[in-house]
Amino acid sequence: MNYLFLDTLKSFIHYWANNYAEQMEKNNQSSVTEFVFLAFANISRWNVLLFMAFLVSYLIVLVENVALLIIIGFDHRLHTPMYFFLWNMSFIETCYTFVIIPRFMISLLTKNNAISLTGCATQMFFYIGLGDAEVFLVVVMAYDRYVAVSNPLRYKTIMSEVVCLKFLVAILVVSFLLSLQQVILVFHLPYCGSNEIDHFFCDVAQILILAAPCVDMFYVYWIVFNIYGFISFSVPIVLILISYIYIIVAILKIRNAEGRRKAFSSCSSHLTVVVLTYSCLIFIYLRPKSTYRWDKNKVFFVIYTFTSAVLNPLIYTLRNKAVKSAFRKAIFRRTA
Repeated sequence: MNYLFLDTLKSFIHYWANNYAEQMEKNNQSSVTEFVFLAFANISRWNVLLFMAFLVSYLIVLVENVALLIIIGFDHRLHTPMYFFLWNMSFIETCYTFVIIPRFMISLLTKNNAISLTGCATQMFFYIGLGDAEVFLVVVMAYDRYVAVSNPLRYKTIMSEVVCLKFLVAILVVSFLLSLQQVILVFHLPYCGSNEIDHFFCDVAQILILAAPCVDMFYVYWIVFNIYGFISFSVPIVLILISYIYIIVAILKIRNAEGRRKAFSSCSSHLTVVVLTYSCLIFIYLRPKSTYRWDKNKVFFVIYTFTSAVLNPLIYTLRNKAVKSAFRKAIFRRTA
């Protein structure tokens, strides 16, 4: 099945790649060599203030996530499956913000909003890959919570180091394969008109809009990328919902109230992250078109990017006694 899918995809890419030059010649089009971010051009007079706001927010993200990485990495009590996934989530979020924010901050100061096709493709590859990896990691963490609640005595056996590593490798391979396929399809499209991206990074939807006037069967590409969006958005949330249905069933089977409270408490941090992540994504991408304005959506995307990266470490830290204890221990050692 997998080989059939890959062969079909390869044939599709090969077909469009072979027709790329023909289509460019047919429409007498010149290829775009770079893209220009419009970002927040309408408020460019506030670039310095925007830079300071982004800098402060980005430093908060770095400090929080790096602190969590160090605490989990050096405290052997936290070397369990749950914290293994939490460590990788913090690392992915750190890389995710690094792919997008520093480039935009530099453009705010230098007013150089241009990016080469290679640079744009690279940013898109890591942006999509890391974003998908984070979402898929949340799915695996839901399964981890299910195992912890339903099989507490066999938890460490089922979620062994080898199993956790296999999950992580599978997440990264699938995420970056999906990302690579999308990048290849996007950058085999002809770009014949405007090269201005109405965003502050190489967003797939905004780049596809630039290709729309240059492609005869543009709707085919739009359908393909909607399928990718469905896989990245809908499939994970369905798997998470299934996991929590089983978790609720397992909790209800616990006889004493204190046991049920502890079981639910062990899932509360993860559930909070799921609600935060998907409520933001739904608000950005799935709200009614009548309320949709792209200039406001850019602001919402900035808020989502920083909110997720800032709040996720706090949620797991403030609601987790083990992490708080390790954090206090690290501070005490530092000040002693």
